Amino acid sequence: MIEYKSKHIKGYLGRKVMIHESFLTDILAMEDVLRELGFVFWVTGSFRLNDQKLQGAIVDPAKRSNHLVANALDGNLQEIKTGEWFNSKKMGDGTGSDQNVIERLEKAGLRWGGRFKKNDEVHFDSGLNLKNPEKWQEIYNEIQ
Repeated sequence: MIEYKSKHIKGYLGRKVMIHESFLTDILAMEDVLRELGFVFWVTGSFRLNDQKLQGAIVDPAKRSNHLVANALDGNLQEIKTGEWFNSKKMGDGTGSDQNVIERLEKAGLRWGGRFKKNDEVHFDSGLNLKNPEKWQEIYNEIQ
């Protein structure tokens, strides 16, 4: 496990951003997009223990969530230049500068929760649970 800290990906209200090393390539790609487009991603959730109770969750957690293997982030976008904030109600609604960020993150290989059957606009992950379920299980067994 790695505690990730950077200028463009920060823990909201002092939260730690905990990821598995298998997510590092994705988070570095995310960092590049955010830096280039002038945004901060304020992380409200990263690694989660299987029995951890969530307060204020937007969507009920999936049983094979990528949060359980530290391959997912929940959070809000903030444009540095304007200070504009994009949360679960505003992120991906098609009206703001966040649209470009989302599209670029998807092109970089991240999955955006706004495209899930049950929308989760604040969620980005590696898709490990779908791309490589065996690796997902291996990491789950290692860190849970």
